Amino acid sequence: MIITMCNPIATIAVTSEKPNQQPQTGHLYFDMLSLRNTTKDQQETPKPDPDPEKQTQFTHSSSPTVSEIIMESKALFNLSLPIALTGLILYSRSVLSMLFLGHLGDVELAAGSLAIAFANITGYSVLSGLALGMEPLCSQAFGARRPKLLSLTLHRSVIFLLVSAIPITFFWLNISTILLYLHQDPTITRLAHTYLIFSLPDLFTNSFIHPIRIYLRAQGITHPLTLASLAGTILHLAINFLFVSHLRFGVAGVAAASAASNFVVLAALVLYVWACGLHVPTWTAPS
Repeated sequence: MIITMCNPIATIAVTSEKPNQQPQTGHLYFDMLSLRNTTKDQQETPKPDPDPEKQTQFTHSSSPTVSEIIMESKALFNLSLPIALTGLILYSRSVLSMLFLGHLGDVELAAGSLAIAFANITGYSVLSGLALGMEPLCSQAFGARRPKLLSLTLHRSVIFLLVSAIPITFFWLNISTILLYLHQDPTITRLAHTYLIFSLPDLFTNSFIHPIRIYLRAQGITHPLTLASLAGTILHLAINFLFVSHLRFGVAGVAAASAASNFVVLAALVLYVWACGLHVPTWTAPS
């Protein structure tokens, strides 16, 4: 018996066996080239629609219209303008501090400039950069409609910045040793050290301001910080007049005025958010 399979259907051929002959061994033949693929995907790739009118309609629908571009531009402008004004107002306080330092004298101006540069590089910029890590988390939480996660991120960011401010504090306390090692003038070094000592409260104030700022900005709320910064800058000018011009506190008065104005910004921001109920949709207990 010979079994021959040349197709999916086997063909069986029966032949007569001769007497006194050993039976032949059965052989199984497969013609692999002729086998059809029975597991072929029945779903064929859809052919593109040859209708040019439909393709034109699809192209036009995917591109934004002029009205949509104008609306998006207005939304971006309304969001970015308060942020830009806030940055301008905050940096204007440094200009006011430099003006009052200039009235004190050349040595005081040099010491204050050195201290402000040192504080910006080793303190404020570090806290600001660390706080930026919470911005994508808050934006994603707000976009995913998980408002409680915003508060949790805010609480943990504040704690993280407060802990980070501790080594910066020890660094500022030893500024005199560092500057003298770098061969700076001893008088300028002493005044710069005084300025940084009275600027230490700024580290802990900024540890709250930066996270709250990002917490609100992730929700598209930018006006409260602009108003709070404006109030703090106005008071910064008034406090400088009080501490420097009237009470004659010198370099320490300029630094104390800056720290006090930052505390006013924080207090005004918290009071505004709390009074308007902006925290209600997202607030949860610290954990």
